Amino acid sequence: MRPDRPAADKEEAVIILNLLSCRYRSVDRVVIQAVLILAFIAQPLISSGICSEEIRFEQLSIEEGLSQSIVTCITQDDDGFMWFGTEDGLNKYDGYKFGVVRHDPDDQSSLSANTILSLWADTEGYIWIGTFMGGLDRLDPRTGEFLHFRYDPSDTAALSNNMVRAVCQDGSGDIWVGTRNGLNRLDRDSGNFIRYYHDPDDPLSLCDNTINALSVENGFLWIGTQGGVSRLNIREGTFTNFLFDPNSSDGISDNSVLAIFVDLSDNVWLGTAAGGLNLFNRDTGGFTRFMHNPDDPSSLSNNAVFSIFEDHTGSLWIGTNGGGLEMLDRKTMEFRHHVNDPNNPYSLSYDEIFAIFEDRTGVVWLGTYGGGINKFDTKRKAFVHYRARTDDPNCLSHNIVWSILEDETGSLWIGTHGGGLNRFDRNQGRFRHFINDPADPFSLSNDVVRVVFLDSRGVLWLGTNGGGI
Repeated sequence: MRPDRPAADKEEAVIILNLLSCRYRSVDRVVIQAVLILAFIAQPLISSGICSEEIRFEQLSIEEGLSQSIVTCITQDDDGFMWFGTEDGLNKYDGYKFGVVRHDPDDQSSLSANTILSLWADTEGYIWIGTFMGGLDRLDPRTGEFLHFRYDPSDTAALSNNMVRAVCQDGSGDIWVGTRNGLNRLDRDSGNFIRYYHDPDDPLSLCDNTINALSVENGFLWIGTQGGVSRLNIREGTFTNFLFDPNSSDGISDNSVLAIFVDLSDNVWLGTAAGGLNLFNRDTGGFTRFMHNPDDPSSLSNNAVFSIFEDHTGSLWIGTNGGGLEMLDRKTMEFRHHVNDPNNPYSLSYDEIFAIFEDRTGVVWLGTYGGGINKFDTKRKAFVHYRARTDDPNCLSHNIVWSILEDETGSLWIGTHGGGLNRFDRNQGRFRHFINDPADPFSLSNDVVRVVFLDSRGVLWLGTNGGGI
């Protein structure tokens, strides 16, 4: 059995490893090039099946001037200003302070409604704003003027519904609008809308009228609805529908599709309300499912996926409903989890992530449901943190580290104070533990390993505290 930690070790210690390019090619060059910084905290910041790299989140809230803590959508204008949609107005952020735009019932030219559901910055510099029951607004950020598009029951060329859940622009410049009752394409010359509806007698029509998400992919428009996902061939005007089938293992996992994202390799990702994350297989027309598995700590943390985004490095970020922020490792197809820690002001502020957006400088912005805005810089050079977790066998076994050595394969061997010997696989991001077993005379003699040494024959020598060599 592993011995209890000494009293002095009751608080967790952060281990920051600056993993430099150290190689041990001969006995006389056993140089440990690692920086060990021990700082005490109450508990780890990240829960992960892979021993995750720590992200320091910067939080922006009502205290910094944000109008409301529920942030539903994010975009950036041509001048670099960030825009955030909330349930109490539209917020413009210049990097220092917020400006808030709200509906004024005495001013018909103001924002049409304070609850913002979607934002889109188009190629002409306008910002399109989908609202809750206020229709669609077009804002010219250069002048501050709004143009309103609203539902009119007497006009079939008007917007089909005033609840606008999604807005996007296709390659030809057309604006597409998803509402609670139908899909709309704006003819920008006439200002008229062409409507698309579900027809129960036509299996090739839009699969459902309640639209949650839109995304464009090489001449196709993907439409996430409450009744499946449709793919519209924009040029031909024809729909292909993908619906949940309980008897199929490669169809979409849930008909309620909340998020759609097309990545840099033209892969189409779907986020669902209860079926996790889905990846479209272009060759088969099926989907690969990624769902939460309580027996697999590296699986998706929560099956309700609100948002999906790929940053400029190719990292895929997934915002969940209660499971925090996920990063999918494309090599292992495992998820790294980032969640709120009330004891750490640099952790995620809230575990419900509605929106993810990367600005032109490489900063990733997160909109949360109750925790305001979080941001982190993907380009900032930082230490990578690895720390012990009692509930995760893939992480470091103890937070007090005495020695580190890198072998010829690139693996790191780490001697700890009570956690035995650890072997770190840098490709997998996992630690393997070697500890004392009193019933096994061939196990490690003592779990306090002070010295790790590799001889010229490739034999690893360990100096322990009370257990000899």
